[in-house]
Amino acid sequence: RKRVDALQAEFADVFGPSAPEGADLPPFRIDLRPGAQLRSQPPRRLSAALLEALRGEVADLHARGVIADSVAPHAAPVVMVK
Repeated sequence: RKRVDALQAEFADVFGPSAPEGADLPPFRIDLRPGAQLRSQPPRRLSAALLEALRGEVADLHARGVIADSVAPHAAPVVMVK
């Protein structure tokens, strides 16, 4: 917890008063090198229980403003950790 507090203090211009519940991050984009190709993979299969847990976590993070809707054509995979 001390390390998290130190990082929040060091980068106070990025994290607003709602952190760690939410992060006030500016919009950004990642530009690829010309001609670069993204790798495509099928989504990982999750059990019904894990899928429901993932949906709940995503909904919670979205409601708190930690994550936002995206129009990006690609996404990062999610790995559920116990």
